[in-house]
Amino acid sequence: MPFRRAVLSAYNRRYKEPFVSDLQQIRALLIATSELKVLEDTESERVLRWRVAELRRAGYAEREAVKLATCGDVDLHDAAKLLAQGCPSQTALRILL
Repeated sequence: MPFRRAVLSAYNRRYKEPFVSDLQQIRALLIATSELKVLEDTESERVLRWRVAELRRAGYAEREAVKLATCGDVDLHDAAKLLAQGCPSQTALRILL
């Protein structure tokens, strides 16, 4: 039994410190990654809110603006131009989506 303790003690002295620092580095990396994810989410939310606001300003109703804003393929200039040229919003939705 004393031999086993001595071996474990030597193993812990040799490998514990690097292992702990590796864990700390991994935790720091995970925290940095999760913070980056939050920043990306925040940025995408900000872009979505801006797109909705621009479409509302162009004349779309709230639901229509949200539907168009969430579709990344819709060009805001084209959407606004359709309403400016007298196209009804329902028709514009069918054209754009």
